[in-house]
Amino acid sequence: MTIPPSLCIDLGASFTKIAYRDRPDATSRLLQDNDLPDDQHFCIPSVAARNVARDVWVFGVEAMDLKSGSRVEVFQNWKAQLFDPDREVTFDVLDDIPDEVRKVLLEGDPALRALDVATRFLAWLHDEQLPAMLGSTDFRDAQVQLCVPDFVLDDPLAMRLEGILRDIGFRNASTYTLSEPKANLIGVLTEGANALTRNGRPNPAVMFGDTTVLKRLAHPGQAVLLVDVGAFTTDFALAGFSQELDAGFAQDPSHSMAHGIRKLDEWLLADAPDLDRERVEASAAEREHFHATIHGGIAGPRPEEFGLTQPVVDETVGRFTQAILDGIETFVNQHEPEGLVAAVLTGGGSNIRGIANRLARALYERDIATLHAPKDTDAPLDRVMYGLRPELVRGASAIGGCSILYRS
Repeated sequence: MTIPPSLCIDLGASFTKIAYRDRPDATSRLLQDNDLPDDQHFCIPSVAARNVARDVWVFGVEAMDLKSGSRVEVFQNWKAQLFDPDREVTFDVLDDIPDEVRKVLLEGDPALRALDVATRFLAWLHDEQLPAMLGSTDFRDAQVQLCVPDFVLDDPLAMRLEGILRDIGFRNASTYTLSEPKANLIGVLTEGANALTRNGRPNPAVMFGDTTVLKRLAHPGQAVLLVDVGAFTTDFALAGFSQELDAGFAQDPSHSMAHGIRKLDEWLLADAPDLDRERVEASAAEREHFHATIHGGIAGPRPEEFGLTQPVVDETVGRFTQAILDGIETFVNQHEPEGLVAAVLTGGGSNIRGIANRLARALYERDIATLHAPKDTDAPLDRVMYGLRPELVRGASAIGGCSILYRS
């Protein structure tokens, strides 16, 4: 049986990452575009903007610098609104209604508008961004996966998203949505490697057997904790080596908590002057400038630019990180791994040194001997720390979602 190509969309709240595998045994790779703002050019801004008078939309880089006003409406944080577990609306209210009623509903409810924005954004990826990144439309034969938080998998929204993807033209013979933390786990542990046995089945022994994270750890009873700090959620997953690798970690536990960098932004901006809050929230580009200024870019942190002080930033980052540590404690205690010997820190939030260093310190205090994290993360002299490639720090979910383990 011919195994089709695979494409995975990690729909991030701030940036979307897309990975592609053209052959069953090819390495899954992040798609790039030189116009994208990150250093490796694989982070697509998850931003949409609408010209109010003409109802014309733009997305990604074109929308990143635009600011909301009387003529333009900018949508930045629509993933959180779409996946909000406490939303009151049911999306089927949009079915089989006149356009005038639909317009009123979209304008009146953030979750309904977020579904509309997500639909338009995904269609734009299909029609414009993906052909530009691949240089062709060959991906339209690929089996497409969409990463979603764990708590979305059992929500009717998952089925709604599958219908949207199908209507746009994406293809999958099975399930379109998959667990974001589980995909991240597989992406980190395989580093994108794919392999088949002689009879054409996935070969986990090769895929998991010789990668940076696993080659020192693949012994019965050992386990790896993955912590992915994103813009909307922080995801946890455990990889246990007491089970057969043929299972591809499908039975290992994972969890998404709705606590990401957007929450940290919210807490920090609560202490900033009104004008600075408006400035940060005006455009995605301003928010990225805020992150670099507050947390330290090339010139180091300068919180005073936004009316904040370093002690306030440190206290807020500490409070934010403690919530993640509390989540880790609950997750680990619930599943009781036999021997937790290594941890992996990924996600855009782990690039903030104040967060990564606090998490690393707490994980080392749990007697986790080995940490895989962004290269600038601090580690005690008596502990081992391996620097992850930027592609794995921010793009592991997309890479993992292309794994041959997810073949239809």
